[in-house]
Amino acid sequence: MFSSFKRAGAKYVMPATLTLYGNDKADSKTLILNTIEKHFPELLPKYRKYFSTHDQMPAYYQKAFYIKMRELGPQYGMPDRILV
Repeated sequence: MFSSFKRAGAKYVMPATLTLYGNDKADSKTLILNTIEKHFPELLPKYRKYFSTHDQMPAYYQKAFYIKMRELGPQYGMPDRILV
């Protein structure tokens, strides 16, 4: 993704993990889980588990994600903030 962002002319990347709210028909959690079920049904049990009791990804996932993003940003010359 970082190389695609760079080719598109992005000057920075502000990565974030997925946050899903609500169980009503038009809520983000419902819409995203329905999309996962339609296009990636093999991933649905995993995402249902992640979001069954929380609105965010598990802490261990978030930690690993941000560590990886801190590695990739400098590798592609893409800071994780607007002002450097």
